[in-house]
Formats: sequence, C-alpha cells, structure tokens
Amino acid sequence: MSPTATALKRQSLEAQRDIAARQYKALSEQLLVEVNPATRVQLQHAAEARLAELERIEQELAQLGAATPAPGQPIATSNSNPGTAASVPPEPKALRDALTANFNLSELRLLSEDLGVDFDNLDGSTKQIKALELVQYFQRRNRLPELAAKIRQERPGAGV
Repeated sequence: MSPTATALKRQSLEAQRDIAARQYKALSEQLLVEVNPATRVQLQHAAEARLAELERIEQELAQLGAATPAPGQPIATSNSNPGTAASVPPEPKALRDALTANFNLSELRLLSEDLGVDFDNLDGSTKQIKALELVQYFQRRNRLPELAAKIRQERPGAGV
C-alpha cells in the first residue's frame, strides 16, 4: 500500500474509532440510568458490539503502523530497547485492558494526575470509558510508551 493510501486508510480508521468510542460512551451512560431490564440487555449487547468494533479498528490501526514504517524510520524488532526509535509502541487495546483489569476508578484518577492529565476532563463516568479516553488521550499525543511505563511501574504484573 502506498504511503498516501496508508495515510488515508489510517485517517478513515481513526474517524471510525472516534465514532465507535462516542457510541460506546453514550450506550454505557444510558446503561447507568436505564431501569427496564429488557432495554438494559439491548443496551449491553449494543455496547459490547461497539467495544468489539473498537478492538477491531485498533487492531487494523496497529497493523497499518507495523506494516509500513514512516520513511527513514527503522523497522521495529522484538528485541528493541524501550524508548528507542525502533521500539514497538504498546497496543492501545492492551493498555486499555490493563487499566480496566488492574485499576479501580479512584486509582485511574491518581494515575491520570500523576501523568499530568486532568481526570475530570476525560469523557465518561465508568472505569471502562475513562480507561478508553485516557489511552486515546495518550495515543493522540504519541505518548503511549509513557502510559505503558507508568502502568508497569504501578502494576508490574499487568502484562504491558
């Protein structure tokens, strides 16, 4: 795939990811207030579908990044040292999963503050949405390795 086609595909996937994330957030927030059990089940299924879509999109984005390094950039190898230009950036899904599995909402707040992110400015009210928003915040700023390092520091067994 040409660099231009890759850039267009990445842009399209990022737009799809943003839409799916907003839909997931809206569904999750509806779940918080919905009392009808049948409607709750429908909302849960819809939220799960959006989350699966987000994971698929993130995988496609990761494949785009791994398959075609930017001109002049070395190809990443598995034995690269973290923090070097050749290191493999952490997967957003792995970071999100580590955050949701290893931190509660209060701990996510502290982690965010330690990293200089105003937790209250992240969208959402659930742990899953806050984790997603935090990962996307760092992804937009090309700072995923910093987030991964902080997770490893706080939870060495988190698997990132």
